[in-house]
Amino acid sequence: MKRFSWPVWVACLLVAGFVARGAYSFFLQPSNGGTMATNTLVFFPDRFTDPSARRFAEAVAAGKVDAALAAAHDAPGGVNTVGRDGATGLLMAVERHNLAMVDALLKAGANPDGAPDRAPLHLAVSVRDLTMVKRLLAAHADPNATMGTETPLYMAGVMGEIPAAQALLDAGADINKADEVGKTPILAAAAADNWQTVAFLLDHDVSLWADADGMTVAQFAQNSRILPNNPNGEALPRVIERFRAAGYPWPPPNVAQVRALKEEGKWPPPGKR
Repeated sequence: MKRFSWPVWVACLLVAGFVARGAYSFFLQPSNGGTMATNTLVFFPDRFTDPSARRFAEAVAAGKVDAALAAAHDAPGGVNTVGRDGATGLLMAVERHNLAMVDALLKAGANPDGAPDRAPLHLAVSVRDLTMVKRLLAAHADPNATMGTETPLYMAGVMGEIPAAQALLDAGADINKADEVGKTPILAAAAADNWQTVAFLLDHDVSLWADADGMTVAQFAQNSRILPNNPNGEALPRVIERFRAAGYPWPPPNVAQVRALKEEGKWPPPGKR
């Protein structure tokens, strides 16, 4: 086998580095209006195929309020024009944290709930924009409107956004509303090891006994490997104590046991919810 000298090896490494860099740029970097994995934005003007709707969407994406409102006059649905995958101008403005555009669209008659199952409020929680959450709620956005089947409060559980969760509850969000597989906000928070959020929800009359096909918050708590030297790790023992003090069986029943109890009509136990 032929052996290479060290200069050849160095040259090969440099070439490999440039190739890898090019591959990174091609596969991972955001394209113009694309939705690549590293691009935090999802809703782009290319979701709108009608030319007049596209002009409206492009103005929204560019943050040009006057141009967006002018273009909306020609768009098929005005400021409520809906593009592919339920994209709306309001959804795009929320995603870009453009409060001035959001205010202008709402004032012009934009539906604060967006298109069906594409709630801007859900997106505002997911991008961690509390000001936007409050602005949409002030415009009478439905606190239980969904993105897919997930409510904004569900997303607050996933993200560990307690202030957003409080704002949603103050506006009437259903604390126990589940997604299509039965996962509630407290289950979403537990699955993400957001034990501070779990503790917050426990303070607001949430159901301890919720399950998604047999999976429970208590199981997540028992199996969590979160380190204790952070706020969520510090909150976990307090959550477990809350469950035990409420009469929750500990150690908690596993998935198969919960499923069996449900089939027998014994889960939640009598008198529990």
